[in-house]
Amino acid sequence: MRLCLHIAAVPVLAAWVAVLSGAEPISLSRAEATFHAGGPDELAHAIDGVEAGPHGWSVTPRISESQALVVRCAQPVGAAELDITLFFLSGRPNNSIAEFALDYTTDAEPSLKGNWKPLEIQRFTAEVATLQRTTNGHLRAALLPDEITGIIPDDTYRVAVILPGGLATGFRLRVFPVFPRPDGPAWMSWGSPHDFVLTEFRVQVHSRESTNIALHRPVKASHRLNGPMLPGALTDGLPATIAHPMEPGLGTNFHFDIDLGRIAALDHIGLRTRGDGYLDRFSRMIVQLYEKDPESGGAPVWEGMDRADGSHPEAGTADIIRAGLGRGVFRGRYLRLSTDNKVPSSPQLAEVEVYEVRTPEVVEARADGRDMPVGDALDLPPGVRRLSLRLRIPQVGLPAGIAFRWRTRGDLEEWQPSRLMTIDMPCPPPGKTIFEAQALHSDNQWDATNLHGHAEEYLGLAGIRCHFASTEAMPAVSLSSTFRHHLLMMAKEALHNVVSHAAATVVTICIGVQGSQLRIEIGDNGRGLPSPATLKAGNGIENMKSRAASLGGTCEFVSPASGSGTVVRLTIPLPSPPEA
Repeated sequence: MRLCLHIAAVPVLAAWVAVLSGAEPISLSRAEATFHAGGPDELAHAIDGVEAGPHGWSVTPRISESQALVVRCAQPVGAAELDITLFFLSGRPNNSIAEFALDYTTDAEPSLKGNWKPLEIQRFTAEVATLQRTTNGHLRAALLPDEITGIIPDDTYRVAVILPGGLATGFRLRVFPVFPRPDGPAWMSWGSPHDFVLTEFRVQVHSRESTNIALHRPVKASHRLNGPMLPGALTDGLPATIAHPMEPGLGTNFHFDIDLGRIAALDHIGLRTRGDGYLDRFSRMIVQLYEKDPESGGAPVWEGMDRADGSHPEAGTADIIRAGLGRGVFRGRYLRLSTDNKVPSSPQLAEVEVYEVRTPEVVEARADGRDMPVGDALDLPPGVRRLSLRLRIPQVGLPAGIAFRWRTRGDLEEWQPSRLMTIDMPCPPPGKTIFEAQALHSDNQWDATNLHGHAEEYLGLAGIRCHFASTEAMPAVSLSSTFRHHLLMMAKEALHNVVSHAAATVVTICIGVQGSQLRIEIGDNGRGLPSPATLKAGNGIENMKSRAASLGGTCEFVSPASGSGTVVRLTIPLPSPPEA
């Protein structure tokens, strides 16, 4: 995130703190059922926020007919994932729903006859019963044993769902009778009198510590996998498993497809190995992103190759894939992984993780305790001494520990870590100041952020989109003014070449550190490298190489694996940090 602060004052102590609470139940305003055994007041108990009690939704005596309950949200719900909890706490043993399905609507007035679509069920559990997924997508409770334990086994069902489109105005619970015997009666629950009492229907925005949006998402493999392994092992959160094709020589005919559930702008992808042998099966990994199911025949919107040099990672490590590795727009719903590696039974992976862009945004600002309008720029009046900002990260799923870090360019250059999404600081000096913030992902990777005002402004004037990526957190190393000047001039020269000669529409700037080396790659999707004679003669090439050499580094010009465009690769040794 990048915010311009136009300061007309010099740096009064006025602290301002906002407390962020956890996810609260979504307020439900009305319940409607196809049939209810009691009156409207009893039905309202199913959404009153009280988990237990004798009242709720019941369908007796119509226990042989499918029924439905519709609940309306007090306000539209915007979220990618939801937790739905069904409480059966009436004190009636084993009287919980035997089979059910969950739907959602975006209708302005949710009703039984409205437009309903199924929620995508990810995970489910119950306190007493064992829930199982049926072939038609319903959830069914297994037949309960008929035994006396001295305990009333009231049940609670918990279901985690994906909300397609990320918006809902209401939810529908459909219940179905089951037939214990082909020639027997239909039941709504396994326990006598074979009805149920739903004492509470509760919906919450799903909150998780992991920012990995591929976690528990469905995976398909084009061919049979090794032994009893299932494709879902790649997204189960357990890197102790491995998955690879059973047939040894499939090559690019084999692929994994991961459905993320929605189109998302991505920050990075993690491809993880297990801590044992056969690591050479992880090489020349073809990574592709699609907005539509690749089985439909559409083209990827981004593609790249990891370890194109034929190398492989160390055991138990993860390769971090960012936009600069390939070409296109780094976003999509479907992730396809394949390889042209010649090693039999390739590719072999332990876990695949996907992290979407998580850009902090300023939602409130105060100058000496007075509210200020928030936009791309914040203009402060003269005399302000203290500035307070409240930020939020739009996506659900804050990682544990440090949530983000911030700094003000030109005033406070060092990153300031924070566990709170509020900042109280002295007002920066007069003039234009850039405020920057980065969110931390649950894999300890900092989200790529715009620290790069010149590139954005310069390329934007030429109609060229600019994407920034960072392979890892930058070390705390002090750079001299000479070092920074040479880096800036080389970057400006590279961008000038793109605008003047490349006919490009997208530029990707990737910054990272490998060992003690700073690596900066500036890639474009233009017409490619000029002839060798032209490359040597002009375009500021020699100046860039000379500046890199003066810093003890190198400047290379290469064509990416896709065969189009140009990548300028700067490799510069970082100065050693001062001894303590």
